[in-house]
Amino acid sequence: MILRTLDENDKALLAEWIAAEPDHSNSTPDFYYTPGTKTILYSDEQGPVCVVRYSSSLRLDIDFSPTAGKDRIKKMLSANLPEVVNQAKAQGFSELVFDSTSKALIRFCEKLGFTVCPDYRKTF
Repeated sequence: MILRTLDENDKALLAEWIAAEPDHSNSTPDFYYTPGTKTILYSDEQGPVCVVRYSSSLRLDIDFSPTAGKDRIKKMLSANLPEVVNQAKAQGFSELVFDSTSKALIRFCEKLGFTVCPDYRKTF
């Protein structure tokens, strides 16, 4: 296996691969050159196989007081999440991630700019 970071000459190859994948129709080669990320092109003896973009995510795990009430929780999140974002950016993170099954919390966080993004995880 041959590994190397991307260079500008790889944009045409990435554009071709993206165009061939209907599920990636909203993507562009620039996604793989996002500041704060690292992208590696994996090749074998027959040529390029895939690209993998690595980014730093900060996972949030939150438990709320059962007596706090929705208004206090909304106020706390609205007042403090912007500072959490600023500090995370300053430390090199590129995104905040959290899981929830609470429809109310999900709707509220969407108003704060979070997007639903189902994914697969390997915890270690």
